[in-house]
Amino acid sequence: MDLCATGAVTDRITADVVVQNALGRRYRAYSDALASPGLVAEAALSIAFATR
Repeated sequence: MDLCATGAVTDRITADVVVQNALGRRYRAYSDALASPGLVAEAALSIAFATR
């Protein structure tokens, strides 16, 4: 199960969070020789410096 969320922190700052394989299960895709990693989490901030 993958989860994602995006939200405005301010009018110029946006936060993004992504969680892949939220249940932490290890599985092997049909075309891969190695098992997938467990839980993977990513976070990002986007800042708009110049707006019109």
